[in-house]
Amino acid sequence: MKKNFFDLVNSKFFSPLSGPRREVNYALLKLLNEEMQGSMEYVDRSRVIDIIADYFTYHPGIDMTEDDTDITETDVRKMAAFKVAYFEKTGWLSAERGKDFKVAYQMEPAAIEILTAMDNVENNDMRPVEYTGYVYDIYSRLENFDITHSTEIIEQLLRTSRELNNSLRSINKTIKSYLDDLLNDDTLTLREIFDKIYNGYQDNVVAKAFYNLRVTDNPSKYKNKIIAKIDTLLYERMGQMLQNYLDVKSTNEDRTSRQDDAQQYIVESLNSIKEQFENIESSIAVLDRRNTKYLNTATSRVKYLMDESVDFEGRIHSILKTMYNSTFGDNDTLEFPSREFGKIDENSLYTYTRRRGKVKSQITLVKPTVSAEDLENERERLRLQVEYSIKNINEFICRQLDGKTSIEAKDVALESDKDLYKLFIAQIYAGSEYTDYDVKLKDDFFEYNTHRMTNFTIYRR
Repeated sequence: MKKNFFDLVNSKFFSPLSGPRREVNYALLKLLNEEMQGSMEYVDRSRVIDIIADYFTYHPGIDMTEDDTDITETDVRKMAAFKVAYFEKTGWLSAERGKDFKVAYQMEPAAIEILTAMDNVENNDMRPVEYTGYVYDIYSRLENFDITHSTEIIEQLLRTSRELNNSLRSINKTIKSYLDDLLNDDTLTLREIFDKIYNGYQDNVVAKAFYNLRVTDNPSKYKNKIIAKIDTLLYERMGQMLQNYLDVKSTNEDRTSRQDDAQQYIVESLNSIKEQFENIESSIAVLDRRNTKYLNTATSRVKYLMDESVDFEGRIHSILKTMYNSTFGDNDTLEFPSREFGKIDENSLYTYTRRRGKVKSQITLVKPTVSAEDLENERERLRLQVEYSIKNINEFICRQLDGKTSIEAKDVALESDKDLYKLFIAQIYAGSEYTDYDVKLKDDFFEYNTHRMTNFTIYRR
């Protein structure tokens, strides 16, 4: 019978990571693991104590008291000795006594696995999510399936399918993280949003993961072939796979008793991979929706920050133009975008104020309280608003069209990242009454410097 995790570890295994000194204990365990992973030999107790004592010495303000005890020792070496005993007692360190009765230590296998997993969790927030050719790898192994090594191949297929699933979940989580950052930070400037889109999201998610998933390693290319190959193995090659499994995993004595378990393993493994690919397109659809939500949110934030480029006067002009071009009777109503002025109620009506006699004005000079930094930030904001205004973006696109009826974004002559930003903003303003063009998204991508962007067609209206 297969044991569960808690049958394999000490009952107090997680105590060092759950008590009040969990951060200190985690740091110490990482140091010990790094020391021990360089050699297969056990590390002398004195060396283990030295490592812990050095940590306490170089972190003088740290709480050295022991978990689950009343020990309040201040001597770093004595405290280090207590820590070593504590880690051994809780199942993180395994002790070995030599011929000279000296004690040496190594990390327990479960401790190594847990520390590795925790390190991966830490580093995943700093590393861009990667997506490699998991789908093609599964397809290739099935297409070139060697029945004489079927057990090994099935194990490899299972590992790859789990990596595929973990990668999809990681992409989903990463997109959510970018989305949450964008939604929860109201202080982001236009430049900071661009930086998040291109130096963050486009580079770390689109370029390194999403592009491969949607283009080069798209499951749709291989899904049906993978499912068909698995069905062939299950219905036509089961006997041969079963024979190979028993040859590899069993002895002559337990061969018969293990036959049912072997068949169950093969069927469950292959069906698990098959089910994953039967449902994989719905998983991709979830990523598509989240990706679209992020880009729409980013677009809305950019549009909001640049909305002042279409000023109040222009909106009034639009209303007057609508009234001029409309014909209506006494009972007709005129519809125009009054919502753009905000909420209109009884308090919106102008109240006449009777003029009173002249009052002498008194001007008091107030020393400015705006800092030089705030002033510079405001200048930068205004500069960006002008540079990326709807008027300038329209002129930029019209120059790119240069008499042509349409052009693809990938064919636009870009001279700097600023031009790339203008191309992105062009999608936001497309179809507006203030622009002379519209756009239509395409399925391919293009690259500029380190950035990757979805291609689209720009056409003159």
